[in-house]
Amino acid sequence: MRVRLEATALELSNAYGEHDTHTRALARSEKLAAGIQGQIAGLDERLEAARGRADAARRASARARAELTGRRLGLARAVRASYRFARRDPIAKLLNLDSLLDVDRILACHSIIERAHAEKIRGIAAAVSRLEAQEARVAEEVAAIAVLRDEREHHLAELEERRAARAGAMQALAARIRDRESLAERLRTDERRLVELVDALHASLTDAALKLHDHRPFGELRGRLPWPVNGALLARYGAPRGESGLIWQGVLIGAPTGEAVRSIHRGRVAYADWLRGFGLLLIIEHDDGFMSLYGHNQTLTRETGDWVESGEIIATVGDSGGNPRPALYFEIRHTGSPVNPRQWCAGPAAAAQ
Repeated sequence: MRVRLEATALELSNAYGEHDTHTRALARSEKLAAGIQGQIAGLDERLEAARGRADAARRASARARAELTGRRLGLARAVRASYRFARRDPIAKLLNLDSLLDVDRILACHSIIERAHAEKIRGIAAAVSRLEAQEARVAEEVAAIAVLRDEREHHLAELEERRAARAGAMQALAARIRDRESLAERLRTDERRLVELVDALHASLTDAALKLHDHRPFGELRGRLPWPVNGALLARYGAPRGESGLIWQGVLIGAPTGEAVRSIHRGRVAYADWLRGFGLLLIIEHDDGFMSLYGHNQTLTRETGDWVESGEIIATVGDSGGNPRPALYFEIRHTGSPVNPRQWCAGPAAAAQ
């Protein structure tokens, strides 16, 4: 029996070590993927702006070429008119004009008009050349940004492929570990980490600066705060967490991957990083000891120390941290203790539940 227990303990220890290795690798992959997602979003903005400049350059070139064509036609008409006048019979000229000086004056005018047309054509032709060069440069910029974006997309696809493989390996390891340890203990460990983090943040932060701004205090908005994302409540506050004997300290809101997650109230980002059991996690400090927590995100769009307003996008929905499906884990805490989000938020997320 002792040998069997020792073998089981060794296998469990090895499984823990392998699982921790995969967890750290998963954290790195998800944080790197979040960074690449941000790069792709930035490249999309640059690509849109460059395409706008390319369209403007093409329109400017087209206008300049149209003007050049018109000027050339004008010069051709002026030359033909001058030629016809110069070819007229001299006697007819004398009969139709008061003096030969008038003839010379008219011919001189024709010459001035022709030179003006030619000078304008040279200027427009030079402008057309510059615009075409600019158009080519902008087209090259668009192509370069598109290539860079494709490279980022390819890199992201490779990361997602490795992430999926690693997630599969972690699920297999989790199945082995579940056979040899209590689910409740793992959940308690994750929950304890979150409580320790919240307590540490609460002890180190002050809401004095939050009270300097003109806005309604968090505590006065009970039942009127918005939900961070719309979707079905997959897990409700206070409901049992399977057979673990634990209860949910927040709610789990199902939503599509990449859906915008918004702050429920003005505050300062106290934490924005990966935490075991919660994936990419963002915590916002509000006034009067209130905090809101947003977990399992695909990306975080704000960093620690940033100020955010109510309704501002702070993250996107994902399944980081090993969540089995895309969803947002959402908590509200007061002086470190969880409170029921459904008593504070109103709207579609809680509807029909």
